[in-house]
Amino acid sequence: MMVLLSMQISSAFEDYDDSKNYCGPASGPSVPRSPSDADFNHACYNHDKCYNQCENTKHTQAYCDLQFLENMVKSCGDYYDEHYKPDCEDTTNFLWLQDMCWNTANDFYRDCTTYAATYYTAVATLGKAVGSFNCDDSSGTEYNTEAKVTKRYNQIMDSGKSGIERQGEVTPCMSMRLPAILALISATLVKAVKII
Repeated sequence: MMVLLSMQISSAFEDYDDSKNYCGPASGPSVPRSPSDADFNHACYNHDKCYNQCENTKHTQAYCDLQFLENMVKSCGDYYDEHYKPDCEDTTNFLWLQDMCWNTANDFYRDCTTYAATYYTAVATLGKAVGSFNCDDSSGTEYNTEAKVTKRYNQIMDSGKSGIERQGEVTPCMSMRLPAILALISATLVKAVKII
């Protein structure tokens, strides 16, 4: 699915208003601000503002787009930390429930960052083509080569992975415990049958 993330160009940039959807073109099809529960709206607003103020700040399109990606990935991590991590770290849960929780949490994070990468790709590809970014990139020095852009993109996408992967190592996969769980259930059933 290709999405177009654009903005309104104005001389003064409006203050953030949470009731507005800043993700998507000013006129045209709406783009979800929360494609995976994590809200990208503030990231979209900051991206629009970066594009709008580029003449004054001298930021390149690549700078604005990479900041956009970083803000979206941060939103994914913040949602993960607030909504998944506390439940998954709850040691009163059975271990297999913790495994299921971590698997669900990691799936969410992977999906969320995939949406972020998709939104980033859309603006990086179409920002100038549709006239949303209309500043001169030639004088900018930040991320002015493909190698710099690729390096920063990879840093951003890898930034949250270490914590996510570490959680998977702390709590072993349920499939590794399944034989032990089945043996325990079997032994309990055998004892119950003997009692009856």
